Amino acid sequence: MNKTTSTPKPSKKNTRRIAKQEKVPRDTKKETEKPENSLLSPNTSITITLKKEVVKKKYNEVLKSLSKKIKLDGFRKGAVPIKIAEEHIGQAKIIEYVLEELVPDAYKKTVADSKKAPITRPEFSVTSTEIGKDWILEAHFAELPEVSIKKYETHVKAGAKNAKKALAESKKEAKEKTKSKDDKEEKKVTPLTPEQEKETKLQHIFREMVTQLKPKVPELLLKHETQHEFEHISKQLKQLNMSVEDYLKRRNMTMDQLSQELAVSTVSRLQLDLVLGAIAKEKKLVVSQKDKDAYLETIKDEKMREQMKNDVHHMSHLETNLLKQKVVDHLLSLA
Repeated sequence: MNKTTSTPKPSKKNTRRIAKQEKVPRDTKKETEKPENSLLSPNTSITITLKKEVVKKKYNEVLKSLSKKIKLDGFRKGAVPIKIAEEHIGQAKIIEYVLEELVPDAYKKTVADSKKAPITRPEFSVTSTEIGKDWILEAHFAELPEVSIKKYETHVKAGAKNAKKALAESKKEAKEKTKSKDDKEEKKVTPLTPEQEKETKLQHIFREMVTQLKPKVPELLLKHETQHEFEHISKQLKQLNMSVEDYLKRRNMTMDQLSQELAVSTVSRLQLDLVLGAIAKEKKLVVSQKDKDAYLETIKDEKMREQMKNDVHHMSHLETNLLKQKVVDHLLSLA
């Protein structure tokens, strides 16, 4: 369940790439002509205009600052004439620094003026950075999509019914497999625990809701979350002293196949998050401070409890999980 409290800001890494004309997903005609059953929704794009007067002032400031750091034969360090310094540094490099300085604030203002609500960091593409004219760029990001949860209660009930049938069949198969081939005597069957049955029920409910409601996932949200999953796997492999290449060899797969696998699992997770978030919004489910305090009290280690309480990232994660549990409890009450 995605929770955004403020507009994600462009990172320096992103802004440094702008001048290199990095290609990013855009709301082009080609993208809008996707099949109707596509699981993805297009990115949101906004146009950022940097006025020529502002650009000129910042360009001169950047050039002056950079010129003081270079040293050329025949000139003292910091005393290289501006025109010569500009030729030595190169306009492309200066433009890169100017964009890095101007884009973050311009992006923030344009987002506010357009009343957009990004849930991902932006990616940029350059339309024009011609000297002496306004500079034009486009920012691309994902917004939280509208998810229709019409008749979701019906899908919850259908999912619960499917789970009941699946559990009954599973018990029957387990019983048959435990019979002796010789004397046909039935061996003891270990039944599922209530928690396992509950989890099975939830998985069928989740599957039914996502299948029937078909929420669309914004492209950049999927891209960023898939990248995050890959980074998580890479980190785990590093802890095991295994490279990504070795991991791929062991699984007999290519990087493209791994990327596809991660994308498929990530889009399923995001679809469920979007549905659960929409239900939480409709039912006005919220997590109170009392809810968070109650959870923290279950942690016996006082030092650990205090560390968690003072960790903003952890508390945000906790709030998301507690809200999800409230939605799950609501769904189970309908089943």
